[in-house]
Amino acid sequence: LFEVPKVIDQKQFERNMQAINSFIENSTNFNSNIKFSALLVPNKATVLDDYLPKHAPILDEIALIKRIADSLNGINIHSLVNLFKENSDKNIYYKTDHHWSSEGAFLAYEYYRKENNLESIPKENFEIKLESEDFLGTLYRKANFYPYSADSIYSYNYKNSLTVSIKDFEGKAIEGFYDASKLIDLDKYSFFLGGDKALLRVESSLKNDKTLLIIKDSYANSFIPFISMHYERVIIVDPRYFHGGFEQLVIDEDVNEILLLFNSENLAQQKSIFNLSN
Repeated sequence: LFEVPKVIDQKQFERNMQAINSFIENSTNFNSNIKFSALLVPNKATVLDDYLPKHAPILDEIALIKRIADSLNGINIHSLVNLFKENSDKNIYYKTDHHWSSEGAFLAYEYYRKENNLESIPKENFEIKLESEDFLGTLYRKANFYPYSADSIYSYNYKNSLTVSIKDFEGKAIEGFYDASKLIDLDKYSFFLGGDKALLRVESSLKNDKTLLIIKDSYANSFIPFISMHYERVIIVDPRYFHGGFEQLVIDEDVNEILLLFNSENLAQQKSIFNLSN
């Protein structure tokens, strides 16, 4: 199942790019050594276009990502289009949902880890567990007809002795990266991180004085269990729900690195991106 792409609103695109540039500039004024990256997740239709009918509408994400890269300053842009196309025979997206699967998120993590010279953690170091075989996502709920099998959801648990603690905006403890209670809900994708939260703080037993701020949409939820293995602290913020000051957060949390992890269309069009400049 695929979503029909929306037409890019040029004014909203420009507002979002201006907000991101403003955030980068102001954060750099506080700490010129902060490293900025963006990891852009392509739509399923871009990667699996061979499954679409001839002349089906499709967003030119390669052109969109180039426009994003040309519009932003002081940030490394990482596109996953080519990597995902090369691995399109794998189950990197759910059939009934727009999100990538845990396998897709791990593929993106391996790419991002290599690009940023982070320590290698082989897939064999994770215990991969089947959590659900009856996931029917947002695209299923929009479709009039789907006679095929449901999706499966997997968790990846690091076998190393590294420990993590997770707390929400109010300091309430969160039990790990996965919330099994969500598997009985309609929205089973909320299994990852318990769903979208305004802010989460992840602290690990790894002592390397590295703090990563992830500003994200829901695609990041299944990516975070992997990247958190490399930092002493990871601050996770969803601009749709976080109403604090982003620049003050960078100062208060003594952030070293900032990652924008979004679907490329969301980064271009999501109105809450404007909050970065506030």
